[in-house]
Amino acid sequence: MISLTIETIRKVKNGDRIAFKQLYEVYSTYVFQTSYKILKDSSIAEEVVQECFVKVWINRSSLDVSRDIRPYLFVVTKRICLNHLRNSNYLLSYLEDLRLSDAYDVEQKIYHHDLERILYDRIEMLPHQQRMALKMSRFEGFTHLQIAEKMNLSPNTVKNHISKAISELKSFLIANNYKAPLLLIILLY
Repeated sequence: MISLTIETIRKVKNGDRIAFKQLYEVYSTYVFQTSYKILKDSSIAEEVVQECFVKVWINRSSLDVSRDIRPYLFVVTKRICLNHLRNSNYLLSYLEDLRLSDAYDVEQKIYHHDLERILYDRIEMLPHQQRMALKMSRFEGFTHLQIAEKMNLSPNTVKNHISKAISELKSFLIANNYKAPLLLIILLY
């Protein structure tokens, strides 16, 4: 893959539209392929490409010109894809498919069901605001801004509550030697 020079990234950071166009031309296929692997839908993957580069442009001042931009694009792409999955009720569909799948034997289904139940029980044990923010974000598809408005908090406080809740759930799973399947990865990121 062709990469851009530090000078080109510096120009993007400073608002140079021609350099940004070069960035798009070099990396748009990479972003598309990455999002398609996650979403399995080319039309949504195309939307992700557009959304990713809009985010890059909006946040261009925070670009680190001393590092390769590809990992940054990967993280932005992954987050957008996961938001699409959450907002499209993919998670509910995934859970239903997992429950009905013939590919999983009885033992795996029991393990997944028990792990899901334990996770939901553990969520109920979180402090009230962490629990509410996490549920609205991960299960109801609300943005941080929407949650902030509903809970009468700042978006940053909402982000902190969700982050603390996820950290607590991860720590619990690790401490109890649970192996997190795709379900948990989707829920927690």
